[in-house]
Amino acid sequence: MIEKMRLLTLIVPASDRVIAVEKLRDLGVMQVETSAVTETPELASLASEAADATRVLDLLSGAPKPKDAPIEMDGAAAVAAVLDSVRREQSLQHELDRCAGEIAAFAGWGRFDRSVIGRARKFGLHIYCCSAPKKVYAELAAKYTCIPLGGRASARRFAVLSDTEIEPDDLPLADLPEGKSLDALEKQAADLRRSIAEEKSRLSALRGSLEAIRQYRDERLGALEFARVREAVTMHEKVAALTGFVPECETEKIRTAVQTFGWGFADRAADPKRENVPTLLKTPRWVRIINPLMDFLAISPGYDERDVNIPVLLFFTVFFGMLVGDAGYGLLFLGASLVGWMTAGRRKPAARLPLALLTLLSCAAIGWGWATGNLFGISIPGLPWLSSDPRASQNTQLVCFSLALAQLALAHLLRMTEGGVRNILGQAGWVLVLTGNFMLVYMLLLASGPLPGWYTPAMIACYGGGIVLAAVSEIDFRDVGTVFSFPFSVVSSFVDVLSYIRLFAVGMSSFYLAKCFNDMAASLRAVSDWMIPVAVLVLLGGHVLNIALAAMGVLVHGVRLNTLEFSSHLGLRWSGAVFTPFRRHDTDNR
Repeated sequence: MIEKMRLLTLIVPASDRVIAVEKLRDLGVMQVETSAVTETPELASLASEAADATRVLDLLSGAPKPKDAPIEMDGAAAVAAVLDSVRREQSLQHELDRCAGEIAAFAGWGRFDRSVIGRARKFGLHIYCCSAPKKVYAELAAKYTCIPLGGRASARRFAVLSDTEIEPDDLPLADLPEGKSLDALEKQAADLRRSIAEEKSRLSALRGSLEAIRQYRDERLGALEFARVREAVTMHEKVAALTGFVPECETEKIRTAVQTFGWGFADRAADPKRENVPTLLKTPRWVRIINPLMDFLAISPGYDERDVNIPVLLFFTVFFGMLVGDAGYGLLFLGASLVGWMTAGRRKPAARLPLALLTLLSCAAIGWGWATGNLFGISIPGLPWLSSDPRASQNTQLVCFSLALAQLALAHLLRMTEGGVRNILGQAGWVLVLTGNFMLVYMLLLASGPLPGWYTPAMIACYGGGIVLAAVSEIDFRDVGTVFSFPFSVVSSFVDVLSYIRLFAVGMSSFYLAKCFNDMAASLRAVSDWMIPVAVLVLLGGHVLNIALAAMGVLVHGVRLNTLEFSSHLGLRWSGAVFTPFRRHDTDNR
């Protein structure tokens, strides 16, 4: 459920301003309103330091492991050293690019010392390096002594020799670096590459300071948060005030602190119509395993919306199993989760929820893969109704549409608690419409013979009664827009039910793709024993690709059915901001 919030204003003497901020951080129950804080030089400096540390962490994470002894420094010094090394590397790379351009200018001219041209002038011989099309070359050859040096078919490189100086505008002079030779440029480029390699090696060695940099980054972020909250305190002569949101269940901690320090406070129920109230979800322990998915998607229900973690967890688990659809892949995922439990599960508490979610989803994939008789694209005995029955495909589609009816109808059943009798009748109407949609889909796509005589009248009754109830509830005849949009809503509900066929389509495509790679590997193996390594590579590569596509399918389709189809019927906009209280972190050092 979504925890109720109080909007609280803490009132303290102006002299206790900093102390109050420190005590609030120790309590860790208030999300302070800092949206109106004016940027100050201190805040800008702290934000810059935190951003630099974050950038350095990204840079070092992508650097190779050091070949030499790692360099260990304190966080601030390590950040400065990395940024300085990166700047030097970028400067060297820029110089190398310029040098490479000058080397390219010498392409086709061969190796010669440009100083020869200067020495020749002392003896009255003027040499000019030129480049021009053949037609221009022919014209110049008639006037001057020209020595061809090769070139493309459409242009020539040549030297013009003259005992008198020629005006530069009279010749198509080549754009060659002045006072430089190809040998010198290549030596310069080699030196630059060596220097760049040294900087890269230094960056790799600085990976030894990663932990110190993380601590420094977290300390800077903590200091930045503290400074922002301190600046959020408003001064009223001798009194200071600080406003923020506190969960209703935590207000007693504020009351105790106020009584202890002789401060005051005023509070009221938070109103989402007047302020942007953060959302704090209080869910059962077993439901929290869905949190990694919600954190990854960065979505949260609004304060005035509904907590749907339980239905999302249940349906997403089923969707995952159907979209992956392979017991073999599920066993691989389960093995990966068990390895994770043995390695990181005990040492890193933050890894436990993701590992628990992966374990649950793996079991779902194993269960559905076994039910449909699919193991690494190989048919195995499963539930006859879903695997060996002549209508197994239609039966699987029936499961998909049944899930559509169950999930979308649940959305409207949940909405019945939002209003009075009119709302209850309207939501019941939509449940009837969805039932009619399900019956129509079954009749059009899945029925293999004549339907019972009562089927069509029952479907018409569902549509008729459902549309009337939904129309009476939702149409405002004073608003023409609701009149014209209602028919589209009915059609959209049918499309939503039909869209659940994606569970069958993606799972079936995964099965056939795996089967194709199995057949390819088997055909290669049949050619010769020498082809066994190739067959193994095809088999492994194919299944790795199929697993990657299955994972993408889960993110695209499994997430969509929960966050779009289900949420739209529930009226859920996912417009919430997660409650983030101002609290002391382990890395705070004040």
